[in-house]
Amino acid sequence: MPDWEQSGTHRFAEQDDVLLWELRGPVLLPDVLDLAQRNVRIRGQYGYVLILIDGTAAGTMVPEARRRLIEIRRADPDALTRSAVYGVGPLSRALAMMVSRAMQLVVKYEISIHLCSSESEARTWLDGERSVLQELAKAQPGRR
Repeated sequence: MPDWEQSGTHRFAEQDDVLLWELRGPVLLPDVLDLAQRNVRIRGQYGYVLILIDGTAAGTMVPEARRRLIEIRRADPDALTRSAVYGVGPLSRALAMMVSRAMQLVVKYEISIHLCSSESEARTWLDGERSVLQELAKAQPGRR
């Protein structure tokens, strides 16, 4: 059982190379900054990070948070990160895809966010991405 930490209305936990994020309500700028710090910490240890997002009670991401997320990604386009989201309805799925595509256009880098129908499917997808990221991490100079 992971040790959950409250962050605003959301919760985070870390399980080795996986960052668990339970969304509860809207995603604000401080939430994105907290996510980024945790992401950097796990990437520093493993060379990559897998993010498992529970969107069951997610709200929208405010524009300020979206902009900062794009800035963070633009500053480190080679960051090895894969995200899987589960528990979101059709409207949230469409919004997540729009945000992902907008980030791809701005950052000019493929953002890997996989939308899943269940936590089990999300974990399976992340498990498959792990070996790919481990190999990529080994090949990156200056990275683990």
